[in-house]
Amino acid sequence: MPFNYSNVPYPIRDDLRKANLKAWQFIGETGNWWSVEDHIAIAREVRAAYNCEFCRERRKALSPYQVEGLHDSRSDLLKAVVDTVHRIVTDPSRLSEEWLKKLVPSEISMGQYAELVAVVVFTMNVDTFHRALGLDLEELPKALAGEDTVPSQYTPAGLEEGAAWVPMIGQDQCTGAEQDLYEDIPRPTNVLRALSLVPDAVRCQRYMENRYYFMPFQVMQVGENHDRALSRTEIELVATRVSMNNECFYCAASHAMLLQVSSEVQGKQEDIANLLISEDSAGGNGGGRHHPHGAEDYAQLLAFVDAVMGEDVQLIPPTRERLEQEHGSSALVDVAALIGSFQRMNRIANATGIELDKEVDLLSQQAQSELALDKYAQATETTAGGKALGWLVAKVRPVLFKMAGKRARDRV
Repeated sequence: MPFNYSNVPYPIRDDLRKANLKAWQFIGETGNWWSVEDHIAIAREVRAAYNCEFCRERRKALSPYQVEGLHDSRSDLLKAVVDTVHRIVTDPSRLSEEWLKKLVPSEISMGQYAELVAVVVFTMNVDTFHRALGLDLEELPKALAGEDTVPSQYTPAGLEEGAAWVPMIGQDQCTGAEQDLYEDIPRPTNVLRALSLVPDAVRCQRYMENRYYFMPFQVMQVGENHDRALSRTEIELVATRVSMNNECFYCAASHAMLLQVSSEVQGKQEDIANLLISEDSAGGNGGGRHHPHGAEDYAQLLAFVDAVMGEDVQLIPPTRERLEQEHGSSALVDVAALIGSFQRMNRIANATGIELDKEVDLLSQQAQSELALDKYAQATETTAGGKALGWLVAKVRPVLFKMAGKRARDRV
């Protein structure tokens, strides 16, 4: 039985198991643009990228184009496809629209690219969750004999250009078979729409997000934990830390803002710059973080995030043990799930070049400034009225979120 956690020493929620099964179902079926064998080959390349020496050398270079070599590959996929998978896994912050224009349509189609991104991020989400908890990686799905392996090349209606490098179904353009994509979401965000060129990818994305993070209506309810072992502040702290380590402007701005508001709603004024800008705590992606005054309660959380995302796997077991001792096994599972979830979300954002939603841009101006998020390669220009208006809106954010959370609860 896939994802059998009966003998695992941690209380893994059944909804997480179901989310993992959903991801494996997507990977184990022929899609719109790739066969099931291709899906499995892409997933194998995701795993190969973790130990690829060429990827490691390229990541250290000032530019990814300065280093030449061959990937440690585990498939017969085209070189351009292998390179695309490895870049999304190991160097997502330096993907660019110019790079994508050279890839599409000369090497693969835009539909193939969107579906490839989906397979990569779903595999990464599940694998990261397992690695964080010290579990063996799940065996990849197998193509069933007699299964249809001819992609349908189905292209949905209502696609729009402009808010991303890839075409996305418009907010009000879900018709026919796609009517369910943005169901119960009055204003779907760009990260939800990012993979809508492949509708089943959005369905899988929503299913996983509802279980690894929150249901859409719960996101605005920043004063509640929703039966998680972590506080909402801790949840958003982990989400922001993962996103900053990946230099994902979209997610870092969004969740740093939610981190601030969750504290404000609880009557606290957390200095998120003190919590998030410092040296790396576990020798992760940015090298040896110390924790300033006020961050002691979160030190083990952040150390574990950095260890899981870092290159030295020997740091994971001791930080995992300390986190479990300090916060408990349920909290450990929640943190592992969040790291996996935002490894997925960050790469969706970075690989599709989505613009920061105007409302989030406006509400996150303070966080963007305090954390210097504009240094990220994919940082977008302000589109929501400028920094002055953003800082003014920050004064009334707690009230706005309380009202929005109540409306969302009433709708449900």
